[in-house]
Amino acid sequence: MSGIIGVGSKSGIIGSTEIPGGYEEGTWTPTYGGSSSNPTVGYSINAGHYTKIGRYVICSAQMNTSSVSSGSGNVLLQPLPFAVGSETRMAGGSTVNRTQNWNSAANSPVGWYAQTTNTYAYALKYATDHDTSSNVAVSDLRTSSDSNQLIVTLVYQT
Repeated sequence: MSGIIGVGSKSGIIGSTEIPGGYEEGTWTPTYGGSSSNPTVGYSINAGHYTKIGRYVICSAQMNTSSVSSGSGNVLLQPLPFAVGSETRMAGGSTVNRTQNWNSAANSPVGWYAQTTNTYAYALKYATDHDTSSNVAVSDLRTSSDSNQLIVTLVYQT
């Protein structure tokens, strides 16, 4: 992760205000992981940007794999630019802008969530009844090139 740390003050129309926790922008390198063991993944694209304003983090990622092997458990997006906060019910959620070329449409992520104190987010897919969701498994990752395409934005508090 690299970034530019702001000084903490921003000028506005009515004057200058302090942002508790400051302001920071930067880049990060997202990867697919596994909750039990990480897969070995080759990437043609894995890039991310983030903005941190006070305790809020807005991060976006674009990923495309060239190969995937091994690994187990649930698919993770890791490492997040900052750890999720430790307060009760301090979780993050996402907007998935695009998924393409996963093992099947049924296994494509429809959302991501990050729990308290974690530095990763879990991928969610619709359950077969489409009324509930379940975690995407590492075995749901497609192993061929030009696969597991993802464009996502995640928002959470530190």
